[in-house]
Amino acid sequence: MSAGDNARQEGDWDTAISEYDAANGFGEADYYGAYTRCLKAVSQATGASAALSALLDANYDLSNHVDEMLDLGKAYLGIDDADDAVRCYQAVSEYADMSDSIFEAYKAAAESCMNSGMYVSAIDILVLANDYGDSNDLIYKDACEGAEKQLEQGKVDEALALYKTADQYGDAKNNISYCESIKKLQSAENDFKAGKLSSAQSKFNELPADLTFKDVNAGQRQELLSSHQAFIDMCGNYSGSIHAKVTETSKNTELTQWWEGDDDSATAEVSCKIADDGTVTVSGNVKFYRYTKFSVISAGLEGNSNKMTFSFETTELPNSVNIGDGTTISISEGSFTVNYYKYEDNRDIYFNYEYESSGTLS
Repeated sequence: MSAGDNARQEGDWDTAISEYDAANGFGEADYYGAYTRCLKAVSQATGASAALSALLDANYDLSNHVDEMLDLGKAYLGIDDADDAVRCYQAVSEYADMSDSIFEAYKAAAESCMNSGMYVSAIDILVLANDYGDSNDLIYKDACEGAEKQLEQGKVDEALALYKTADQYGDAKNNISYCESIKKLQSAENDFKAGKLSSAQSKFNELPADLTFKDVNAGQRQELLSSHQAFIDMCGNYSGSIHAKVTETSKNTELTQWWEGDDDSATAEVSCKIADDGTVTVSGNVKFYRYTKFSVISAGLEGNSNKMTFSFETTELPNSVNIGDGTTISISEGSFTVNYYKYEDNRDIYFNYEYESSGTLS
């Protein structure tokens, strides 16, 4: 026992453990053997929690070992193991007031979590510390600090949750309101990037012009959208009727005959995306009926519903845009006009053919 004590005081853990084992249960040799195993595990930063469990599970009489358990708790704090430090203090709490030591251990654990960016865990630990001291001010401080760090990383939802926690221990209502405004700003920006300009404009207009987050300023977006109101107004869905016609012209006599009719199933979709420099990308699709083959009898006529996509960049609304395959479109003041024309002079040696479709959708 004496040799084990001397070796333990000198930090020679292996010798101490060997001597305590050799004492074969004499006095408190078993307790000190388990205690020294904890010191060794802490010094090597491996197996420390398991060693402490072995010590505590043995149910030794710790009434005369309060100071030693305090020292052991400090050793665990030295390796940032606050949970096991608290276990050391709680093990002797029936023999002495461990409130201050447990409180300090929880504070140390919370600080470690804060330094590691584990802000919610830090707050949870400080809530536990309230059973041993007053940690309300520290909870408020750390919750606000963690929220600020989350905002710096763009994590608004996480910041909002922390500010709501802080508000339970102080006044964080302005911070909560700020986060909620940022969430609205982000929602508006998401709509803006997705081409949902009307929704984006409505959301941006609800925000103060000086609100800025991650290089997005509400006032700048409000101005950009307002200056492109015509593009915003033209976005959406259109439907209406198309007049289609197919004409056959004799190459020899120039006599003509034709078929024509209306089709009310024409549709169009238009969306716009505005770049920061004011360039607008207009895209969408239009579907309309067209004849594809002439026949002298109606039963022989052929046609189909032709769907075309389009996309073009512009800074001003053009009068018309050629989207290919003989099709032009124009969009203005809530209407979408499509014109289709195709001329064939080599399909037949005796006739030329013209295919036309046009209409204005709303």
